[in-house]
Amino acid sequence: MATTRTILTHFVLLLQLCSIVQSIPVRVHIRNSLENGKSMVIQCLSQDDDIGLHILQDGEEFGWAFATNVSCTTLFYCRVQWHDAIYRFDAYDCERDYYYRCYSQCWWIINDKAKDSDDSSKPKSLYVYDLHVASMP
Repeated sequence: MATTRTILTHFVLLLQLCSIVQSIPVRVHIRNSLENGKSMVIQCLSQDDDIGLHILQDGEEFGWAFATNVSCTTLFYCRVQWHDAIYRFDAYDCERDYYYRCYSQCWWIINDKAKDSDDSSKPKSLYVYDLHVASMP
């Protein structure tokens, strides 16, 4: 009898935890920091949602809000284009972000220059910085 009661108690606690995880809204912010007046085109999607196509001028940002799913498999990825190149990055990955990175406010900055290196032999690519990390000394 105690075993059945313990299992039932654990199941109820798990259901309550799942409802808490699902009810916390998440907001993602993405900023264009390409500089020199460069604009970029960005489209962010999940398996269920398309946030739409946005043209961001230098210094502009956009964002969206959502709730993670109970199984923490929510994934939003973005395709970013400037000049003739298209890049992709995961803007929100529940397994990575919910517990370890940004919880409910995720900030990203897009820049085409590596800020931590002056090595010109490295190919220029998409550098996505977490604003919380990039703003630290």
